[in-house]
Amino acid sequence: MVTCHLCGKESRHHEEKETDVAIAAKLFELCHSGAAASFVLVTGDTDLVPAVKVCRKLFPEVSIFCVFPYQRVNDDLRRFSHASFKLTRENYLTNQYPSPLRLSDGTMVTRPTEWDPPATPPLASTPTI
Repeated sequence: MVTCHLCGKESRHHEEKETDVAIAAKLFELCHSGAAASFVLVTGDTDLVPAVKVCRKLFPEVSIFCVFPYQRVNDDLRRFSHASFKLTRENYLTNQYPSPLRLSDGTMVTRPTEWDPPATPPLASTPTI
């Protein structure tokens, strides 16, 4: 919410960060330069559909794959990419760095506790006979 400094009225405000435009421009640049034979976009954002369509048309030798974050799917991106798949909640839970994690500069980072993977039950002991 943003409050007007003149009248005090509150309104919703969406700030465009131009991330989609930057990703689209970088995808086009990399396709044009021949930097790779394939690209993977992790997104469910419809704004990238035109970039995928143009890159597929102008650079048919380049493969573009889409990975959809948990609970996000985009039928247009699925249709215009070479292939796609969805990440599941389990993908997130079972593919995390340990916490805490020491970065190369020595900084220690921890993940929020709500991101912690579920505790694994101890293995049942095997009775000895």
